[in-house]
Amino acid sequence: MYPDADADEVELLRQSRQQLRTLLDRAPQRIAPVDVEAIWAGEREQYGADLPAALVAGIVDGITGLYPQLRAVRMQIDEITAQFAGEDVLIPYLRSALDGAEADLLELKAEVEPLAGGLTLPEPTDVMCGHVRTIFERELEG
Repeated sequence: MYPDADADEVELLRQSRQQLRTLLDRAPQRIAPVDVEAIWAGEREQYGADLPAALVAGIVDGITGLYPQLRAVRMQIDEITAQFAGEDVLIPYLRSALDGAEADLLELKAEVEPLAGGLTLPEPTDVMCGHVRTIFERELEG
């Protein structure tokens, strides 16, 4: 319970909580740095006042970890497509899944960016691209 004099602050807290909940509901579940279900059930003591910052940091870590992987896959597909004179090598439902995953990730980035104070998406490393290339080569041979 908060006193009536704190109504504006309470409304801001409510809006922040709703915004974080929306982000977490849309984010890949493995990137949350805390037990989200326990938080919504009211068991917050173990996280303290840093809970919102921890949630945002977890989402940012997830986005910056997943984006280069997605980008490496797209780069490999682009290389294969170039070998087929630009003809799309993906069947429609896979193209839709890839495009949808990228769109979802970029939308989540746009939503969390103001909370994170900026967010730069890293490009995949050469090692990551090599792993993806190896996976594709094995599938193409198999």
